[in-house]
Amino acid sequence: MSANKDKLPISIYVLNIDGCMESAVLGIADIFNLLNRFTGCDYFKVKIIQPQKISQISDADYLIIPPIIDAPFTMRPAIISLLKKVNLSKTKICSVCSGSFQIAFSGLVGSRKLTTHWGYRKEFKELFPSIKLDINEMITEDRSIITAAGIMAYIDLCLYIIKQSLSPTMAQKCAKIILFNGQRTKQSPYMDNSLIKSKNDQENELIDLIETNLAKELTIKTMSKLLGMHERTFLRWFKTQFKTTPLKFINDARMDRAKSFLQKSKLTVDEICHEVGYLDTSSFRRNFRKSTGLTPTEFRNSV
Repeated sequence: MSANKDKLPISIYVLNIDGCMESAVLGIADIFNLLNRFTGCDYFKVKIIQPQKISQISDADYLIIPPIIDAPFTMRPAIISLLKKVNLSKTKICSVCSGSFQIAFSGLVGSRKLTTHWGYRKEFKELFPSIKLDINEMITEDRSIITAAGIMAYIDLCLYIIKQSLSPTMAQKCAKIILFNGQRTKQSPYMDNSLIKSKNDQENELIDLIETNLAKELTIKTMSKLLGMHERTFLRWFKTQFKTTPLKFINDARMDRAKSFLQKSKLTVDEICHEVGYLDTSSFRRNFRKSTGLTPTEFRNSV
């Protein structure tokens, strides 16, 4: 749908927060300003603001919280105070990466669905167990709250806003201007839990066992014995530590290994299936698509 010229320029407020990723703040402004420059039209008006120095944002169409690098899971009172003043019928609240934690802290979420960087899943669920979190999506929008996944997903967010407020064609033009693939809808292809190491020695010992035995059948008995726990105690401990079940965790690890093979090897899909512990190729393909949103072949061709 094309933009209503009477509503132009579209007003974008970007929060500049202590400890945030400053390149994202400037990058967001740059993308909208570049589109204005290349098209010769003032489609967007961008303001970079500090939340503690502004009391009202009634004229904003979009308010964007950038990625917060320092103490990303800590509530920022100035941001929360500002968010609570937003009229969601007029202004859409957006976040990038860890910025979604501030939206969650605000109490505005209710039954809405959010996303954040896949590596922050555990911390998010610990702080906000009742909030719906879709870690597979690159962008979610639910009743005037838009969240984008990772640090660089601010580019995806800008293109999403351009598509929504102007047109899909204009978003495609902007993607070409900045040499970016504007078709990213999932962050699941980028997930790799092996990149995240725990500070807990027991967790790391168990993760090492799982990752070195993905092609084998790992039983609860084997894993609980490694940690010197009774099986029921182990299951309770696992759920507390990892916020999931051992079966789901092992399957995720197998999917991570499969993605690595698809990226770095010339093994066939059938060969990869057996390398990561699946006996049935159709089951592997089904679970891979469920995990990433892509078939193994589509994933291999996309990276």
